[in-house]
Amino acid sequence: MAIDRVIHNTKHRMPTILSKEDEEKWLSPSLTKEDIESLLQPFNTDKMDAYQIENDFIKKAPNDPSILQRA
Repeated sequence: MAIDRVIHNTKHRMPTILSKEDEEKWLSPSLTKEDIESLLQPFNTDKMDAYQIENDFIKKAPNDPSILQRA
């Protein structure tokens, strides 16, 4: 199964993933609708990685780096 299918929720929404080059463009207050649409492109799945994390992340401090360790 493709990694993007695993991450999608039941309504088939997915967050926008931007390249480092596009981050500042995305934050620009002068973006036009066309600019926004040009940034909403599928992200290369070869550059993605997904894994489950432990369920106890709520008990840990929000900035505890162990939250992101692979289970």
